[in-house]
Amino acid sequence: MSRLIIGNYLSFIGSMLFVYTGTLNNKNKILITDSTAEIFQLIGRIVLGGYTGAISKFFSLIRNYLCYKDKLKTKKKFFMSVLFIILFFCFFKFNNFGFFDFLPLFNSLFYMWYVTVKSIKTYKKLQLISISTYLVYNVYIFAYLSAVFDLVSLLTNLTSLIKIIKSEKKNQ
Repeated sequence: MSRLIIGNYLSFIGSMLFVYTGTLNNKNKILITDSTAEIFQLIGRIVLGGYTGAISKFFSLIRNYLCYKDKLKTKKKFFMSVLFIILFFCFFKFNNFGFFDFLPLFNSLFYMWYVTVKSIKTYKKLQLISISTYLVYNVYIFAYLSAVFDLVSLLTNLTSLIKIIKSEKKNQ
């Protein structure tokens, strides 16, 4: 029971930071805050036994760093994708979540290939897809606090996206 509490507490801290990223409209600030959240989420996943989710968070940290430094190019994306898939299947045997174990894999690969978009509007849409995927995963691995904050993150990102769209229309 204490693992469940500790894992959810760590995930809670990371989730609060994810909610905060929804209010940001600067990609570099989003990447820094997101990376901090990823660290808490990574540890929380390990405590909760979501090892594929932890691997996903680890790769997210690397991806965010490379993206922040503007060094996430096609060759690195390909190399990281192959390495991530290999590690994912090595750790897959330790999980017992079945189909849901594939959600972090899908999410990480999808996000990695599209994170380098320049448009903040497109980036916000990417975040909405990513958060939705983790909402399902978090419910399934019993990271309930994270799931609640995933919902809040969806709302903050959606609100931010609507503001961006309205601002673009106003400036046209």
